[in-house]
Amino acid sequence: MSALVLLILVIPPIQASASSLPSLNYYVVYDPVEDEGLIVVDSTINITGCEFVTIPVAIIGESAEFRLLNYTVKGDLLVDGVDYNEAGYVELLGCGSGMVSLLLSARSVFEEHGVLSYSTLVDTNSLEELGAQVKIVVRVTGNYSMASEQVGNVKVYVNESEGMVEIVGYGLVFLTFHAVLEETTLTTAPTPLTSLITVKPSPHTTPLTEATKPPETLGPRESPLNSLVAGILVAVIVAAVVVFIRKRKK
Repeated sequence: MSALVLLILVIPPIQASASSLPSLNYYVVYDPVEDEGLIVVDSTINITGCEFVTIPVAIIGESAEFRLLNYTVKGDLLVDGVDYNEAGYVELLGCGSGMVSLLLSARSVFEEHGVLSYSTLVDTNSLEELGAQVKIVVRVTGNYSMASEQVGNVKVYVNESEGMVEIVGYGLVFLTFHAVLEETTLTTAPTPLTSLITVKPSPHTTPLTEATKPPETLGPRESPLNSLVAGILVAVIVAAVVVFIRKRKK
């Protein structure tokens, strides 16, 4: 059994004071449509000796559900017994000074109001008694217009282009997010240049739609010598026939 576990058994729980938790930074990344996200809580701890420390987690979302996934420690801080309870706190036994970073999953942080419209409540009043410097950064995935209403000693900075809201101080902040639907424009294909050019037929040419007759092909031309020979042969044959007939009559 480790020494820290033995200390857990003998040291009574003590609420963290301003000196033991000088700063608390919350970073929330959330998808309102899927209704899930992550939250990182960076807590600076300054303890002389060892004592129990309770770190508030449930400062956003009235019905939010959180689950501790992991934690890391920096500096000379030693921690043990890190656990998330149903009251919305992470409890741990710490010794020394340093920083502990808590990673938690988050659900039901936002409530839907209408179509693609969401809201959540950030309450840092419970952190005022700690006296710690408090900063909360909420970042949503998607394109949203944002609005905030706050009560108390709290400042709110909205950056819609980054989908981010930063809250500093103590009080109540009501955040609303409205999805921005991107307009789609129909683009027509450019008219081909060939359709912009009109070719007018020349008055001396046959229209393209009229079928043209193929040129007549001429046969081989008869030679004059061949015609003369043929004429002589015909005359000789006629003369022979006449002589033959006369001899028959005698």
